[in-house]
This record gives sequence, structure tokens and C-alpha cells, in this order.
Amino acid sequence: MNSISTPQKLLNAISLAKKAGKLAVGYQNVVYQIKKKRVRLVILAIDASERTQQRISQLQHQVSFPMIQVFTKDELSRAVGGANRTCLGIVDANLASLILKLNRG
Repeated sequence: MNSISTPQKLLNAISLAKKAGKLAVGYQNVVYQIKKKRVRLVILAIDASERTQQRISQLQHQVSFPMIQVFTKDELSRAVGGANRTCLGIVDANLASLILKLNRG
């Protein structure tokens, strides 16, 4: 039996995306990648500011992409390194698909 929890699997997949160079980190970088239509999935911290949530939601209506909100800023920061990571963008379709599948359980 697999003893790794689903949230930990998600964090591991996000970390893998970073190591593979398939992760946009930070609001400005994610927005840039969204506008270039490279983002396949946005991961937004559940404790992101209302303004950040609204801006990403507006972009989501302009450029269709899936978004999940599962982790806090601290949890995302630990997964990818750095501090205060609010917004991440997965730019690889296969990794995005894996993360979405893990998120659904």
C-alpha cells in the first residue's frame, strides 16, 4: 500500500516540474507565461490576496486554463524553494495533467 498522501504527491509533482524547468514561479512570471499561452495549469495559494485572485480569475476568462487552489503560500514556497510563493504555472501538458489527476484523487 502506498503511504504517501495525495497532498504530498501533489507537492512532489510540483517540485518535479520545477526541477524539470517546466514551472513558472511568481505572479509576474506566471502572468507573462499565461499571455504567451504557455501555461497549462495555474496553482494559486489559498491564502493569496483578493487582488491576486481577481487578476488570475480575469486572465482565466480571457485565456482558458485550469486552476487549482489547494496549498498555502508557505506550502508552495517549501515545494519550490524561496519565500512567499503565491502563484505557480505549470508549462508542460503532461505534468499539468498529472497534477490535475492527483488533485481529483
